[in-house]
Amino acid sequence: MSSSYQFRHAGDTGLVVGLADTPALVHRHPQFDTKSIRGLLRALARTLDQEAADGKLNGLVDMIPGMVSLLLCYDPLLISAKQLRAHVDQHPPDTLASLVAQSAKASRAIAMPCCYEGEEFAPDLIASATALGMTPDEVIASHTKHPLEVAMMGFLPGLAYMTGVEARLSLPRRATHRQHVPAGSVGIVKQQTVIYPLPSPGGWNLIGRVPLVLFDPKRDDPILLRPGDQVQFYAVSRQEYDRLHATHHNTNMKINIK
Repeated sequence: MSSSYQFRHAGDTGLVVGLADTPALVHRHPQFDTKSIRGLLRALARTLDQEAADGKLNGLVDMIPGMVSLLLCYDPLLISAKQLRAHVDQHPPDTLASLVAQSAKASRAIAMPCCYEGEEFAPDLIASATALGMTPDEVIASHTKHPLEVAMMGFLPGLAYMTGVEARLSLPRRATHRQHVPAGSVGIVKQQTVIYPLPSPGGWNLIGRVPLVLFDPKRDDPILLRPGDQVQFYAVSRQEYDRLHATHHNTNMKINIK
């Protein structure tokens, strides 16, 4: 019997799970899109996590969501890749489809302050606006207009790849990458945005900076954002940025999460 999933090995302790026949799934569930497929795979992850907690699935070590896939990390001394595939196949996509809407309702809504002012915080804002045939204010209005979905984490601890940026803001990576991008910098490329959680090299177009700490290993939960979060940026002045930055860095201020 063919599987509803597509499996790929990731070394000898990892299994990447994707959908084997996305067009057929979309045909049966016309409301499905890429975002819904990510929600479906997160529903699969929650199901497997619960089964592991209940003792119904041994050997599952970690799960890492991707854009349209789910990486399952396992202990080969406790479960084989073949056994793990068989277990995943017990939860075909159609049985999880009803959970996608529940997942969307359960996702966290996060208001994210961002300062779009000045060369220090937004070194690429004017050039990006010019390339897009827009004014800087129009770029800011577009970037803050809708909530963005945290599709996956990667590259750096706490770095969230957020999708849903309006197509009118689609830009390629910079021709020359920067050797140093400050923590908190907000970048756009194509229809995605990221916030650099740590100082690092980077090639995204920098249009702002947030005052919050995205990754802090001293916190009980060191990663601020997680896949499925709905993040809406809102513009703040440099003065407000400085106030929030001081508050958040000194007291681990809670951000606005609903």
